[in-house]
Amino acid sequence: MPAIYLDNAATSFPKPPAVAEAMVRYMMEVGASVNRGVYASAQDAGMTTLLLREGLCRLFGHGDPTHCILTCGNTMGLNMVLRGWRRPGDHCLVSAVEHNAVMRPLQDLAAEGVSFDRIPCDSAGRLDAGAVEGMIRPNTRLLVMAHGSNVSGAVQDAQAVGDVCRRRGVPFVLDAAQTAGHWPIDFEKLGLSALSVPGHKGLMGPSGTGALLLSKDFAGQLGPSSPAAPAAPPTRRSSPPTCPTASSPAPPTCRGSTAFRRRWILSCQKGLRPSGTMRRP
Repeated sequence: MPAIYLDNAATSFPKPPAVAEAMVRYMMEVGASVNRGVYASAQDAGMTTLLLREGLCRLFGHGDPTHCILTCGNTMGLNMVLRGWRRPGDHCLVSAVEHNAVMRPLQDLAAEGVSFDRIPCDSAGRLDAGAVEGMIRPNTRLLVMAHGSNVSGAVQDAQAVGDVCRRRGVPFVLDAAQTAGHWPIDFEKLGLSALSVPGHKGLMGPSGTGALLLSKDFAGQLGPSSPAAPAAPPTRRSSPPTCPTASSPAPPTCRGSTAFRRRWILSCQKGLRPSGTMRRP
């Protein structure tokens, strides 16, 4: 009897054939690093990366591919935000059912003077959006929320939370680890400041891939979160004021998976609800 794979909340399987084909093509025919040269295959690698970033922006309603950062996974993207945002004395709001990818760095940052409160959820794991406004303090500088739970399957009402954040001027960060590729997400409509997604779950890409989409204003407030520097001219002595935009051979692989997922989402959006429990239509 063939095995039935049921661990898609951890990583999706099987992947679309386009994913494997794109990876093989990159390794066998391109092979160059991104932004490291001007010869033909390096240009091919750079163009593939640009097309991926443009595709991710179209998929998630984000208008600026220059603010789409390719990461090594969702946890990396969330840490880039949390550790780049940290200021002693600041306050952060999170849901009561956040993933450890958010809670562990917040616990670390508490030692640096950052405080946080948990927004209550009901017995099904759904956040009480009506409680958000009353929990915002004068020093609240961030709200981070997991869009969907890998435990209960509950999907939060990101629009209601985003409306409060927009009205009160609090940056809103959405962790879409479990919903990206399954649930419609519109960066601009939700009023997001940052959206972090993995490549290996609903987007059907390989492990070790992800993306972080940022608004221009929010990106300008982030400090460095890692000593690793993105590509820059060899004459530059300091780290450039931009985040890394590529990792190889992830871009061509994810480009194939992203196109696949976009077609799938567009074909079934009518069967999705704005809040509730995750389900395939």
